[in-house]
Amino acid sequence: MKQRLHTRHTGTSHKGPEMIFKQIAAIVMILVYCSVSLSSCTKSTQSTGSSVSTTTTGAGISSAVHIWPEVTYEHDGYSQQTCSGTDALSYTVISPDTTGLHPIVFGMGGTGFQGSAGCSQGSSYPEYLGFNGIMANWAKKGFVAVNIEYHGFANGLYGNVSYPGAGKWKNIADGTVQIDIKPAIRYFLSNDPAKYGADPTLGVVIFGASSGAHNAYMVGATQIAGVPISAVVGWSGLPDVSEAGNYPNSVFDRYMRASPGSDVEKFGDPMHRINSAMAPQYIANGLSEFISPLNAIDYAGALTQNGIVNWLRIPDTDRHASGYAFYKFTDQSPEESIPSAPVNKTVMQDSINFALKYVKS
Repeated sequence: MKQRLHTRHTGTSHKGPEMIFKQIAAIVMILVYCSVSLSSCTKSTQSTGSSVSTTTTGAGISSAVHIWPEVTYEHDGYSQQTCSGTDALSYTVISPDTTGLHPIVFGMGGTGFQGSAGCSQGSSYPEYLGFNGIMANWAKKGFVAVNIEYHGFANGLYGNVSYPGAGKWKNIADGTVQIDIKPAIRYFLSNDPAKYGADPTLGVVIFGASSGAHNAYMVGATQIAGVPISAVVGWSGLPDVSEAGNYPNSVFDRYMRASPGSDVEKFGDPMHRINSAMAPQYIANGLSEFISPLNAIDYAGALTQNGIVNWLRIPDTDRHASGYAFYKFTDQSPEESIPSAPVNKTVMQDSINFALKYVKS
C-alpha cells in the first residue's frame, strides 16, 4: 500500500466550469470513438431492424461486435438543446460477436452534467454515441454493453427536481439518474434482453466516465428495485464533491441548483449515500487532472469503513476519465492503487477485470 496523497487541488480556471467540462468530455469521446471504435467517424447505428457487425480495435485487441439500432426508451419532458429537437432518449446496444448469453454493462459518458443528448460538435449525431468506442471494449470481453443517452441541465433537467426534502431521501437519486438512467435500465431489462444475448442473472454492471461515473455511483447507492447490481465502475466521477476542488464542485452545484454543504447537494453526492447494500466499486481519478484525487481517495476510504469492497486507482496522469482509459499501470509512485494494479494493464483492462470478478461467465 502506498502513502496516501495529501495535495489539495483548487480546480481554478479562466473559462466557465461547465464549458471546460463539456469541452473535455466532447474531445475525449470524439478521439476515443474515432481511434478505438471505428476506422472513421461515422454514425454507428442503423435505421434498419438488424444488427451491424463492426470490427473494433483498441488496446492491441481486434474483434467483431454487433452494434444494434438505437432504441428509444422514454420521453422525459426535457427537450432544450437536444440533437433530435425532442424529449426522446435512446440507448445503443453493443453485443459480443459470440453465441450464448452474457452479463450486462450499462454505461454513460461524461458531459459535465449537461446531458449527452446534444449534437456532437460539427455533426448531426447525439453526443452519447461518442461513448460507443469505450463500450465496445466491454463487448469484446463478453458483456452486452448498453450505452445510455441522458439529459442534464443544458436540456432543462437539474439534479434537484427529484429532491424529496430533508430526511426523505430513501432510494431516490438526483434528477438525471432518477428520471433517465434508472428508467433506461428498467426498459432494457423488461424488453427481451435475450434478443441481444443479455442475461441479467449473469450479472449487471453500472459503468461511467466523468459525470457518467457520478450517475453510476448514484445508481449503485440508490439501487433499482428488483435489479441486483453486481459491480460499479467509475472514472473521475466526483464521488465526494467536497474534496473534488472548487471548479468541479461549482459545476456540480449548478446541476443540483444547490449551495456547498446544503442538504440538496448532499442528496446528489455519492459520499452521503453510502450504505451497506452497495455492490463492489472501482474508483479511478487522474493524479493531476482538474478533479482532485482526494475525492476518490476519501470515497474509497469511506467505502472500506462501511465494508464495501473497492479498488482505488490513481493513475499518474493529468488526463480525465476516458482520457486515461488506456493508461498502463506501473505500480510505481506517485501512482497509487489499492490493491496494487497489475503492471502494464490499462485502466480499461483493469476495470473490466474488476467487473468480471462479480459476474458469471
